[in-house]
Amino acid sequence: MGFQRHTPQIVLDKEQTLALLKDPRGWESIGVTEEITDDGISKWKVKSQYLCDFMDEMEKDGFVYNVAALRAFEKAHGLEPSPENGSVLSVLVYNAQDFRRHDRLVREGWTPCDDAMMLRAYQTGRPIIAQGENMIGGTVANGFKVRKMKGAIGLYAFRGRERKPFNLRGMPCKLGEIEVDVQKQAEQAVPPEQSGIQVLFA
Repeated sequence: MGFQRHTPQIVLDKEQTLALLKDPRGWESIGVTEEITDDGISKWKVKSQYLCDFMDEMEKDGFVYNVAALRAFEKAHGLEPSPENGSVLSVLVYNAQDFRRHDRLVREGWTPCDDAMMLRAYQTGRPIIAQGENMIGGTVANGFKVRKMKGAIGLYAFRGRERKPFNLRGMPCKLGEIEVDVQKQAEQAVPPEQSGIQVLFA
């Protein structure tokens, strides 16, 4: 699971969101094209902050599905039912899922893994914790060690003792804590004469 596909180029508040939904010109009313162009703004880059907040409130009762959010928003604002696919509101809901996920990751301290994070992990010996998805749609956090590969240039991330590296770049990650060898730490805290370690110089 990564960050949102596009940085929003238009962010709508409550009044702007409702005005867009009620305007018969649709996307054209805010100067948006149907598809992504090199110099234009696409409908996929429009974020309704008001709709995101609305869905966040819904999520307090459990995961919010797109259709449920669509119908709940229409009911709450007295809007006529719109198609579940292709309508302005359905696109805003779809976009909101991505942007809400991104905002949540940022709040929790996740950032896209990059070369700087890989280098810092390697230099400090700290693992990189990467967030992913399990088979039922939940999130899981996996720890990766960063090291060099023999005969290869650069740094690579490995999970456990696996030999196949993982490409973490762009994934939601954060640096973990340095793993401590509990047994070694305990031995260091005990005087040598009590630990069973031979004392060569007394």
